[in-house]
Amino acid sequence: MGSFNVLTCEFACPRCRQSRNFDVFLYFGHKAIYYYRIGDRIEWVPRKAPQNGGRPEHGCMEGEAYFDCPLCGKDSHMLAIVE
Repeated sequence: MGSFNVLTCEFACPRCRQSRNFDVFLYFGHKAIYYYRIGDRIEWVPRKAPQNGGRPEHGCMEGEAYFDCPLCGKDSHMLAIVE
């Protein structure tokens, strides 16, 4: 597994429907393992293309995210949206 950033947020697991705080792994932005919460500003790599960690045009993007549920033991992929 490559580098990633971590977003901690509360939602219901789509598999077991239990609500809790999850650590969601984001595979975009400056991948120096930053820890984020909803509302934080994403760190981007200066002068790089978005696929290399740079800031996308207007700072908005959709990217792959992943998490494991410690309650049911299942994993899920999701779409993370940055505005």
